Amino acid sequence: MEAFKATLEELEYADLLLHVIDVSNPDWQQQAQVVEELIGELGADHLPRINVFNKSDLVGVGEIMPHGEDIVSISAKTGQGVHELLAMIDRRLDKGARRVTIHLPYEKGAYLDMLYREAKVENVEYTQTIDVVAVCAPRVLGQVSVWIESKQND
Repeated sequence: MEAFKATLEELEYADLLLHVIDVSNPDWQQQAQVVEELIGELGADHLPRINVFNKSDLVGVGEIMPHGEDIVSISAKTGQGVHELLAMIDRRLDKGARRVTIHLPYEKGAYLDMLYREAKVENVEYTQTIDVVAVCAPRVLGQVSVWIESKQND
């Protein structure tokens, strides 16, 4: 229990908490309650959270699974629900993405391919430079920052 509590103490650095609950364990409700209490004791009950009910493939037919806005049932074994979980995580985390206008010199055109792979390219025009409007994550912004015209929040 102390080792578990020590692990949870790292919560102060978290942006999002995924509380993974093994619903195949007959005592899952008690275990989940213990974790909830520890989260409260550690003052982390304000953190955004998704309750992930794993091993849903082992739940009997007719058994009702918990459901709600911040709850997802998955099976790590079969992959059921994983796409939904990833979508929930994506919605909950601010990745710091920003819409920017980038003026790429033609000799740096290889960056356009990278932008198509790693950003959401919204528009490309070929003028004196390759003018790209794209929504970029911070890592991508760092790679093209020298050519950014303006940074605007979306």
